[in-house]
Amino acid sequence: MTRDLDLLKVDVDLVATVIRLRGASMPTGAHADDAGGDDHPEHEEPSGSSD
Repeated sequence: MTRDLDLLKVDVDLVATVIRLRGASMPTGAHADDAGGDDHPEHEEPSGSSD
């Protein structure tokens, strides 16, 4: 029984690692917008002043 649980833990750890690696390899633009995403400068509208 202990060996079966160890093998199951290895499987779960492997799946978690693959999910983490896939999430890390996504480009930053592909992430969903955050709830507080209005503070990002690239989302701001131009002010209209051309200095």
